[in-house]
Amino acid sequence: MEPFLTLTIERELQLHEGYQKTCKNFNGMLPTLPRGKGWWFDQLLQYNCFWLSSYSLRGCLLINDHFKPRPTDIIVSTSPKCGMTWLTALVFAIINRNSYDFTNHPLHKANSQDLALCLDG
Repeated sequence: MEPFLTLTIERELQLHEGYQKTCKNFNGMLPTLPRGKGWWFDQLLQYNCFWLSSYSLRGCLLINDHFKPRPTDIIVSTSPKCGMTWLTALVFAIINRNSYDFTNHPLHKANSQDLALCLDG
């Protein structure tokens, strides 16, 4: 087996085990959290002073345990249907303002979604 493939498989196994551990912790804490009735979801859980659905809480725990941002990462967030495409293009243009000539800028030929990584929540 090639070394890169071996490292990839080992990393995938570590991630899978880490996700399982996070989900096990989530299932253990679930009965201990305060509950409330939501208007969108039938039931909300209070965690760190926030009311979340169980689905959102599981996602937050996975992010807290496994997302490792780099010092150069830029995270931009908007509400749904509030201009994420425009905002992504603006951030891309600002970051790369010295890298491309105006006449040959990548935004003339491609959508901003194709030029920047996106985390969907």
